[in-house]
Amino acid sequence: MTDAAPIQIDRDLPEAILADAPAAAVAALVRASGGVWLRGRPEDFPRAPDGAPEGWSAGDDRRAIPTDPAQGQVIVAEAEGQAGLVCRTGLHGGMVLTDLAPGRAITLAVVWHPHRTEPARTLLCLNPSAAGGAYLFLSHGEDGFTLKDTAEQAVLTVPDARRDGAPARMLVVSAGPSGLALWQDGGAVVRAPAEMDPLPARADLFIGCRSQRRGLAKTLGASLIREVIVLPGQQALSDETGPALAALAAHFRWGL
Repeated sequence: MTDAAPIQIDRDLPEAILADAPAAAVAALVRASGGVWLRGRPEDFPRAPDGAPEGWSAGDDRRAIPTDPAQGQVIVAEAEGQAGLVCRTGLHGGMVLTDLAPGRAITLAVVWHPHRTEPARTLLCLNPSAAGGAYLFLSHGEDGFTLKDTAEQAVLTVPDARRDGAPARMLVVSAGPSGLALWQDGGAVVRAPAEMDPLPARADLFIGCRSQRRGLAKTLGASLIREVIVLPGQQALSDETGPALAALAAHFRWGL
């Protein structure tokens, strides 16, 4: 049996056909899970008459809004048709996506641009909507990444595999009954198996910060957060060959 010759197309394909395939796969994942996709497009950041960012729209009725401590401090950068939330060391300029229903498990993805020298610190934090209770955070420090459940049931620390000159990074994390998992930039999935308590029935996702509390300067770093994807009920990293991670990775590669 001989190998088939590769198919060659002797004309340019429309840009829309090439660009839409990875995004369409992610959109299908989000719809199937009842999730949220905050995309990095200028039109997704509505602004007040004075130009101040009012939120980050998912294109439906879902929107992340500035946290209380971030009022007047939120910065959105735009360039070449892309946009993102600017995080600055020690300053609270984050947003929050409220009233999520995580289900038995949850997968979160973030596309972000690192600062040249400063760590990003908190990238995402899933906090119970009700006061009190443990929370789950994803943080970037000088030595790498930490994904931690503050109930101390599980913690995952992973060295930073950043390539010099990489224009953007993608992290995918999942949490559920079997523990925590993290994937970065096309590498292998790293897991911390654990028997974890159920996730909160309702939760708020903080972007670039931990909570509505003022202060906490040591948890606030420097980065530009360009996309956030929320897949409730999915522990997508339990299968490295599964369609969810494949779709997220393809979307990330296309956007580089």
